[in-house]
Amino acid sequence: MGRMSDWMIGMEEDMAEAIETGANSPSLVMTFCRGRGIIDEKFIQRRLLEMFGPGGDFDVEQEPEL
Repeated sequence: MGRMSDWMIGMEEDMAEAIETGANSPSLVMTFCRGRGIIDEKFIQRRLLEMFGPGGDFDVEQEPEL
């Protein structure tokens, strides 16, 4: 289970880096993460929905709800 946790944490870190470097839509975050390795697209979509709510683009300056 440790390897799975590390993989999920890595995806979350990649998502954060994508947003910090200017990705302003879920598709850009997904593209950034794909370039970093094997990803779980549904996991990333769910995390983005949890952080930013429903909708298309999100504002990089917006603070995610935790």
